[in-house]
Amino acid sequence: MERIRRIARADRTRMSWANGLGVTEEIACGPAGSGGRPTWRLSVAELRVSAPFSALAGIDRVFTIIGESGVRLDFSGAARDIEPLTPHAFPGEDAPGCTLTAPTEAFNVMAERGSVRAAVTPVEVAGATAINGTADTLLAVFVARGSGTLDGAPADTGDCLLIEPTAGSRVNPSGSHVNSAPSHTFRGTARLMVAELGPAAHEPGD
Repeated sequence: MERIRRIARADRTRMSWANGLGVTEEIACGPAGSGGRPTWRLSVAELRVSAPFSALAGIDRVFTIIGESGVRLDFSGAARDIEPLTPHAFPGEDAPGCTLTAPTEAFNVMAERGSVRAAVTPVEVAGATAINGTADTLLAVFVARGSGTLDGAPADTGDCLLIEPTAGSRVNPSGSHVNSAPSHTFRGTARLMVAELGPAAHEPGD
């Protein structure tokens, strides 16, 4: 049976960015991968001033503004305006400059390329909504706004509910075969970011 683990906003671990230009609060991370880094990581970054992001080689990231104000990301002269609650994926090596119009926050999902695949889906709940994944996928249900319960487990704004894979308590990069995963139900009024973390697909011969 799958287990739901609640990580409250107050339980996050506060730390500096790799480049020292900002602060993030770690929600959870996976086991060590190459170079001793976690194979995946969930966090919320405080964006208080305009600054470049840290360069993260070999990491794929999904960046989602959860505050009220969007930002502009500058990728070597190519600017992209990122609106709130809209996930945006890019390679960690790109390390864009981030220009703010006002202080805000961002939900970050980072995954080691070649080991873990990551995706983030925005979900709006007004009543009850099914949350589905696969049996070898870790689901992270982050409450960007509002509140509710996931299969009876309560969550408020800023909390994160982790649904661990049926086959074990961590994402397994080898992707061992398991049966289908059950559906879960979120009840309440909320804007969710549902992150899926699973084994990366490998081409034949890899």
